[in-house]
Amino acid sequence: MAGWNVLATSLEGQRDTLLGLLRRFGRFRGAGYRNVVVGQVDDVPALLDRVRDALAADPFLPSALAKLVPIEKTVRIDPRNAAATLAEADFLAGHELALLVQHPHAAADDSAGAGDVQG
Repeated sequence: MAGWNVLATSLEGQRDTLLGLLRRFGRFRGAGYRNVVVGQVDDVPALLDRVRDALAADPFLPSALAKLVPIEKTVRIDPRNAAATLAEADFLAGHELALLVQHPHAAADDSAGAGDVQG
């Protein structure tokens, strides 16, 4: 998956279950972090509405989904110039910032990208 515009976290140990449940809404895959999945959907607001409805109707989704977050922009950050990259990231003004950081020696199953920033 080249890009992604949704990040979801599962309740502890429920990532694979969550993947199966979310695939009806779009293209989802593991993000390379425990209990984290990323997805690509055509219409994020519609996805959020559909998931909200499914949480009320589906007995399994509430036991797997912890959080679903829309992603507006991703930026690759090189650790050697992270401060400079963030200082130039004017798109972050007034927005929430989430960092996914991967240790360089950690094995990732299918990482969303070490050092990626989502905002």
